Amino acid sequence: SIMLAYPFMTLPMSILQCLYARTSFTRIASYLDSPEKVSYVSFEQPKTDGAAVEIKSTNLVWPGKTGTTNFRLNIYELSIPKGSLCMVIGPVAVSYTHLTLPTIYSV
Repeated sequence: SIMLAYPFMTLPMSILQCLYARTSFTRIASYLDSPEKVSYVSFEQPKTDGAAVEIKSTNLVWPGKTGTTNFRLNIYELSIPKGSLCMVIGPVAVSYTHLTLPTIYSV
């Protein structure tokens, strides 16, 4: 009787988890079977003369460590042509990712 106590205690929880999984699969199937929606937002692509990334008059600021000043990067004009290789180099742990994220998500 003690050996069967644990399986019987977990049975209601297992049934509930199976119901949650079924509900999730039903919602996912409904979403995947639905027709594509028309986008009502139009994005005008600026003419960049073949540039993959173009930044003009931008100030990027990162907070410094406690007790230090903020790191500020002023970009007056930056244009990276399509198909070119661009490298950002500098000391270790200077937030290269933070430099590239604004350009990636604004494109």
